[in-house]
Amino acid sequence: MIKIWSLIKNNFTTIKNISAIGVADVVGSAVSSIFWLYLALIVIAEKYGEIHYYIAIAGIGSTVSLLGSESMLRVYISKGVKLQSTVYFIVLVTTALTSIVLFLIYYKVEIIILTLGFVISNLAISESFGKKMFTFYSKLFILQKILGAALPIVLYYLFDVNGVLVGLALSYIPYIFQIYQGFKESQISFTLLKDRFTFFLTSFAYTFSGLARGQIDKLIIAPMLGFGLLGNYSFALQIIAIFMILPNVIYKYTLPHDASGKSSFVIKKITVLISIGVTILGVILSPIVIPVFFPKYIEAIPAIQILSFHPIPATIGLMINSKFLGSEKNRVILIGTAISFTVHIGGVVILGPIIGIIGAALSFVLSSTANCLYLLTMNTKMRSDFTSKPTTD
Repeated sequence: MIKIWSLIKNNFTTIKNISAIGVADVVGSAVSSIFWLYLALIVIAEKYGEIHYYIAIAGIGSTVSLLGSESMLRVYISKGVKLQSTVYFIVLVTTALTSIVLFLIYYKVEIIILTLGFVISNLAISESFGKKMFTFYSKLFILQKILGAALPIVLYYLFDVNGVLVGLALSYIPYIFQIYQGFKESQISFTLLKDRFTFFLTSFAYTFSGLARGQIDKLIIAPMLGFGLLGNYSFALQIIAIFMILPNVIYKYTLPHDASGKSSFVIKKITVLISIGVTILGVILSPIVIPVFFPKYIEAIPAIQILSFHPIPATIGLMINSKFLGSEKNRVILIGTAISFTVHIGGVVILGPIIGIIGAALSFVLSSTANCLYLLTMNTKMRSDFTSKPTTD
């Protein structure tokens, strides 16, 4: 009993920080999930797919604009490098350029303001984690999720699909103050990025490949297979997003600690074991639950069962990503993400027209598995290389 109490006492800060992130992500993700599930109840699959199609466009636009700055902020702020103003300035300039291009292509202001909302929130959240301001992050995150559920629903009844997009964009307004504070706390200095330019570029490529993997498939599916199938596929992905809440919470906690050289192996191992249990539940329960609560999306059941296997390789990949990013070995992660992207998009293009939503789901799981296997191989290789190096007196 004394040993248990001592263990809890010694790890109180760790438990407190994980709890802060966990409460925020669980509550925030629960609110967000309820919103998306409620939206699925009131709209047909075609409209659900159309909404996710436009969100995918904004997501890709924001990723291009961010230039991989999230990893830069999380890693280097935790190391004491004050590069907020420099990164913010560059990102806001690229966001303006991206917005012009998106408007000329789609002529939808809603996509532009949603892109800006994504950019601002990603910058602010990354700064919070870099500073290890977990409690502050949790409060702002929950507020945004509440606004992100309430505003789109209200505006949907007024402006249909466009109302959802505008409501989501407006929910990110609370993050603007943090960006303003970031400019006040540091000076714009491009020399800070000069010695870290390689990390900057590979971070961008890694982040773009990762998000593009989760968004470009929607841009392919919509014109190739229709908004109806995209709606069912997006609904299935929303269910899997719920399964991934815990792994994402742990990843957000472990990255700044790995960057600081602190071990987080035990919590990573526990997270992987939990993901296995989640997979089993997803496969068994989805055919029982979906017909009862979401009869409009029965076609999504096979996809949900297949995608339920995604949390296992995805969780393992996240835990290894945290280690590599923390030690600034993001080139390995970039290659893994590129492999994942190639497998996923190639699978959607080849299998999608043949077996529809099942092909899209299979491609998603195969891509996360390919990434996981590559990262495991590289992690083993690097440990082997380290232990085989001769020691010198």
